Order: sequence, then C-alpha cells, then structure tokens
Amino acid sequence: MAAGRGTTAELVALDTAIAAYAPKSIPLPHAAALALAGLIAYQAHDKLDPRVGASCR
Repeated sequence: MAAGRGTTAELVALDTAIAAYAPKSIPLPHAAALALAGLIAYQAHDKLDPRVGASCR
C-alpha cells in the first residue's frame, strides 16, 4: 500500500491486519469519508513537518 501507486477499482484485496470495521452508528459512506479525511490530514502533517512554535503565516 505504501508503494506510492494509486488504484481505481471497485474491489481491492486487502490484508485483514490493516483493515478496520466501520462503526455501525454512522452510514458507511460517512465512515469512509472520515477515514479519508484522517489520511489526508496525516499526509499533510507529514509533508509540512510543522515545528513547535512555528507560525502559520
């Protein structure tokens, strides 16, 4: 998964060790959106590499 290659597919084989159950309290599309938003935030944080006390300007 971390090979830097994207994919477009209706179905993808995935190792169960890296999968997680979607919460039953929210619709599946909302659960997928939360996971995607979290991934984007993680990648942005990793790429921007913010430092303690740094300004956002």
